[in-house]
Amino acid sequence: MFDRIKRYRDFKKLRKSLNYLGQGTHIASGCQFNHNNMIYLGENVSIQRDCTFSGHGGISVGNGVVISHCVDVFSGEHNYDSNDLMSLPFDERFNCSEVVIGEYVWIGCHSVILPGVKIGEGAVIGACSVVTKDIPPLAIAVGNPAKVIRYRNAEVYNKLKNEKKGLIEIRNKKHS
Repeated sequence: MFDRIKRYRDFKKLRKSLNYLGQGTHIASGCQFNHNNMIYLGENVSIQRDCTFSGHGGISVGNGVVISHCVDVFSGEHNYDSNDLMSLPFDERFNCSEVVIGEYVWIGCHSVILPGVKIGEGAVIGACSVVTKDIPPLAIAVGNPAKVIRYRNAEVYNKLKNEKKGLIEIRNKKHS
């Protein structure tokens, strides 16, 4: 089932079970992970409390990503509608599809990311959004289902990225 992160000892156990856990990555208490060997977390990622990562189909999180509290990321779903469905309301098979979250993405609290979604680099997902389709780079998407409402300033974004001014990178430098 799910591995729940409560304290330092549990974090060390999680580190060993993940496909990859980058340096400077912070995972707050209460987060839950399953199929850990299918989860890749890049450098300087910040995952706040009570998030859920269901890694059946694979989850890849790029460098510098900030995930607010109570975010759910699903890379698999129950088989509920196929010609060979074996039980109702769904059968024991899973349909798996990787979730890819690009570098420096910010995902607002209480959002849900569904299987097969790719969130482009630098995108912002508003609080309480449900991401059902791919989100392009630098897009700001909100709602249920999440829709792009505008785009970030690419010039400013690229300048900050080139200067390595990611939020978590800056915080980690202050604490070194």
